[in-house]
Amino acid sequence: MHQCRDEFRALRGREVTVSKVPLPCAALGSASSQMCSARPIHTESGYEKRYGRIAVTANNAQIVEAIASRGYYIGPSLLGTNLAKALRSRLLMLHRQHSLLAAQIGRGANRVSAPSVRGDAIAWLNQEALDPVEASTMVLINDLQDALNRALYIGAIGTECHYARYPRGASYASHMDRFGDNDLRVISLVFYLNSRWQDHEGGELHIQDPTGSLIQSVLPRSGTMVAFLSAQFPHAVLPATRARLSLSGWMCRRALARVDHGALDAAG
Repeated sequence: MHQCRDEFRALRGREVTVSKVPLPCAALGSASSQMCSARPIHTESGYEKRYGRIAVTANNAQIVEAIASRGYYIGPSLLGTNLAKALRSRLLMLHRQHSLLAAQIGRGANRVSAPSVRGDAIAWLNQEALDPVEASTMVLINDLQDALNRALYIGAIGTECHYARYPRGASYASHMDRFGDNDLRVISLVFYLNSRWQDHEGGELHIQDPTGSLIQSVLPRSGTMVAFLSAQFPHAVLPATRARLSLSGWMCRRALARVDHGALDAAG
């Protein structure tokens, strides 16, 4: 990991080719004086008091190495089975309470609902009023953010997250998580919450290169996590034959209050 950190320091400001996708190292950001301090991954929370320790199935070093080498990580989730189940239950409860709102596309006053382009419904996590399950999730995400800050100097100072539910047949056309004139978001995250998902049910996330060519197709099975550089990878969500559930997040460089949630709020 020291070697990886040294390579990113030496290559900052120059272009580096990662897995056949040109990734300007400027996209990773410079060292920030506001980098978060390290947080213990097993800080006890209300969730842990009720359900016990979180079973972590991936480690931060694996995710950091993948992002450093090719710009994205696809593999086992940071969230253990019990935590994923609890988040799924929370999302389904919000759905029953009609607390999920139709997602929009566009920016500012031009935001509109366009189900043919983007068909999910979402609910943002309130960082000031997290329930115990959400608080335990944020402990793990914040620990990963710290690891990425230390190793790759992404300069993230916070992470925003929302639940997403795609009804049967809904999709999201190919898009970027970051506008060209807005460098707020640096790392995109997706944690899938779908139990017993079968291949034939569809709902894949397609991660593409800048030309739109397919790099990876990811089934949204519970226990799978995706993380990638927000500025580098277009991506799309394909229709599924049943409702598709996830928790998406973005590590951000500046105050989260500046985010235009109507314009930048889906990773897949």
